[in-house]
Amino acid sequence: MAAQWERALCSNLENSAGSRGRVFFFIIPVIEEVRKIDMRVLTMDIPSQQVITRDNVPVKINGVIFFKVDDPSNAIIKVQDYRYAISQYSQTSLRDVIGQMTLDQLLTEREEDR
Repeated sequence: MAAQWERALCSNLENSAGSRGRVFFFIIPVIEEVRKIDMRVLTMDIPSQQVITRDNVPVKINGVIFFKVDDPSNAIIKVQDYRYAISQYSQTSLRDVIGQMTLDQLLTEREEDR
């Protein structure tokens, strides 16, 4: 059984059988496998990152990621671990964006966001 906010992706030995959710469903224990995906907006913490700005000033920065899975079959079939992939991609993007800014730009933009 999948909760209202979850989708269950059922796959058998040959291929993916499709996603199911919000209802009871039956699986064949040895032949089919079920993975549940949370379809709500999820958050993850970006751990503290040591980044060097464009003017060679080291700064320590962290953040929060908000994301939502729209297609559970793509999240499971096309990506080995979608949560880990999102975390690594966001850390890389954060370092890239901060690395292109000067310290003055970084502090100015921080004050504008509040």
